[in-house]
Amino acid sequence: MAALEARKKGAEVLILCKKETARSGCTPYAVTNITRSTPESEEELFRQMVEVGGWLNDQEILDVFVREVAIVIPSLSEYGVPMTVADGSHYHLENYPRGPQPNLPGIFNVTPGPGRPLSFNLTLPLREAAERLGVRIMDGTTATAILVSDGCAAGAVAMNLSTGEILQVSAKAVVVATGGSARIYERSDNPVDLTGDGFFIAWQAGADLINMEMTAFNPLKITDDVRAMIKSGKPDPKLLAVGRAHYNLGGIMTDIRAESTLRNLYAAGEVADGLLGAARLGGTALADALVFGVIAGREAGQRVRGEPRRGGLAAQVEQERERIRLLAAGGEMTPMELQKAVKSVMWEYAGMAKTEQSLNTAARRLSELSAQPMRVETPADPKAVGQAIEGRLMAAVGELITVSSLQRKETRGQFWRLDHPEPDNANYLLNIIMSHRDGSVTIRTKKPPMTRMPLPSAHPLVGCGCFNYLPPKKEG
Repeated sequence: MAALEARKKGAEVLILCKKETARSGCTPYAVTNITRSTPESEEELFRQMVEVGGWLNDQEILDVFVREVAIVIPSLSEYGVPMTVADGSHYHLENYPRGPQPNLPGIFNVTPGPGRPLSFNLTLPLREAAERLGVRIMDGTTATAILVSDGCAAGAVAMNLSTGEILQVSAKAVVVATGGSARIYERSDNPVDLTGDGFFIAWQAGADLINMEMTAFNPLKITDDVRAMIKSGKPDPKLLAVGRAHYNLGGIMTDIRAESTLRNLYAAGEVADGLLGAARLGGTALADALVFGVIAGREAGQRVRGEPRRGGLAAQVEQERERIRLLAAGGEMTPMELQKAVKSVMWEYAGMAKTEQSLNTAARRLSELSAQPMRVETPADPKAVGQAIEGRLMAAVGELITVSSLQRKETRGQFWRLDHPEPDNANYLLNIIMSHRDGSVTIRTKKPPMTRMPLPSAHPLVGCGCFNYLPPKKEG
């Protein structure tokens, strides 16, 4: 969507994809229900997203979303995406305190198209439309760093995973749309390529991250078992045996134009944050990616018209080339062993059931793993080097999530601290922002904008609830 919109604005557009555009990442495999809205249901959608999000949502961004979603989602049909309005589209939150609501936004369903599995009927038509408009696509090419000049994003360093060639890609604007990092946990329902690449490269370039501790785990609903585990303060082995890392609610901090704190660097979808807060309604993930994909592409396409082509990037490219070379400089642990170790630490100590003690253990072990030299058996093999790149960034992203998790001493939405089992509005109704300055982490907090829906004083904020639209229960 970003590529299409930027191309419509007249920009020359290139997509880099670690695997294959439109056939990788979460979107092709997602349940193809997409939140929609109308002017009549906009207020209700806004209210539910704020309440489910634990009031951590940036309401200025959410205000843009509830208006734009009514325009963007129906427009998918222009690109050949087959859709229907779901039957029984008056959905409500099960067990919601106010009961069933009559004016909910409902959903669109992506429907089967000729000769395609259902899951690709959203992504493949969009790729085909982009190619028709002249968007260039380089599959099998992973971005390893964002280039920066004069305080602005100015392109990327990338590696061809078939040839091992290191590429300099110069650009006047960059959009990051790499998804999340659920695959840095031992247990996950995500495809294997969701390893937090976008978080790492944006962070390294100087973009701020926000609420990185907010990772959603299955089961998404707060069941009696989950409540009992949180209240007891002890992990429930049976629950952990069926749990899965599912979705990042935190990410690159963006504004209403989808621009990060680094000028000319935009982000959309799961890699960005601000919209969802501490939990999300089902169907909003795809809608978020589509709406802010459009906004990121539109804004980036407009920005490049007045931007100069920045130079002086060769030294950064050479520095990144050397960093990648040194990943295989010699050690006892192979890249896949490093990845396995990171996943184990993240799941056991920083996963569904967290305490200060477990998080400190995770931070210590991840720090050790980040410094661990790797042994790449065949340094000339691009696949092996790609695994080393991925292993190192997985450890780095794990550290960011763990450090942020230590700051939030409460349970809110999908963030569960067994040593702090209740939401704490007095001290932690805050966004946790992480900045990268001179090689170190700095942390600050800010109150989320409550421009349209302030926190009510009539009742306490509930940290548990159901996070999906569900159809009303039928008699019998």
